[in-house]
Amino acid sequence: MLATIFQEWLQDFSKEVAKRHENQRVLLLLDNCPSHKAAGIMLSNIDLYFLPPNTTAKIQPMDAGIISSFKRHYRSLHVRWLLSEIRKGNDIKDLKMDVLQAINYIIRSWEEITPLTISNCWKHTKILPTNINAESTEILNTNSVPTSGELAQAVNDLNLPDSLPIDEFLNYPEEGRIYEVSDSNTFIEELIEIYKPCIDDGDIDGGDIDDSVEPPIVHASDAANGLEIVRSFLQQQQDSKELLKHVRVLEHYISLKSVSEMKQTMIDKFFDNIE
Repeated sequence: MLATIFQEWLQDFSKEVAKRHENQRVLLLLDNCPSHKAAGIMLSNIDLYFLPPNTTAKIQPMDAGIISSFKRHYRSLHVRWLLSEIRKGNDIKDLKMDVLQAINYIIRSWEEITPLTISNCWKHTKILPTNINAESTEILNTNSVPTSGELAQAVNDLNLPDSLPIDEFLNYPEEGRIYEVSDSNTFIEELIEIYKPCIDDGDIDGGDIDDSVEPPIVHASDAANGLEIVRSFLQQQQDSKELLKHVRVLEHYISLKSVSEMKQTMIDKFFDNIE
């Protein structure tokens, strides 16, 4: 996390609070991560409170199970993706998830974090008033969160020669690395020194670059064909009545996009004929 990114997010969060909650002020609890710098930033709808040093693991709700639950969901999706690619005949050494796929998995993983999980994590820290803090319940909704045993089995199914233990897989040390950008020109000078040899040798395209393949554009007709397969699958199930309603909503959306694509095609052909 960069301090500049945190500050940008903080200002956007303040605006979102004002928009959604009619200028009501909220309390934002933060740990003492070096990138959590808010000095000099005017926040009209947020009161910041920094937790005491060395107490994050005990009284920060995010560390009481929310982050752990998110990681389990994300790792589960990642491993399932690897398994599906291997079943297609791809070599695991050649597999590289693109950024868009990772973002989609991040969104899906966060959506799996239930209000009950968040509520129970707050209760577990015991930082709320006793009249609010109800009797303790399970921290995590174990019905939806992949267990360590399930993830361990999924990783074993990959048949990797040097696979990480499941605890290390879920809590990879490098994920906690923090990057800070100083206000001086030292950071820029260091970057220039790092990349100067590549520029001098004409190897500007080398190094650690994003070589992920941009996903192909999916047209409305392709989406409609895919949706028909989903519809057929759901119609063969006994408990899919509500899901079929969502299919009809998607069908209407795709139909509108199809009309829009047709109009654009007609416009393009018109100008091609003029030329």
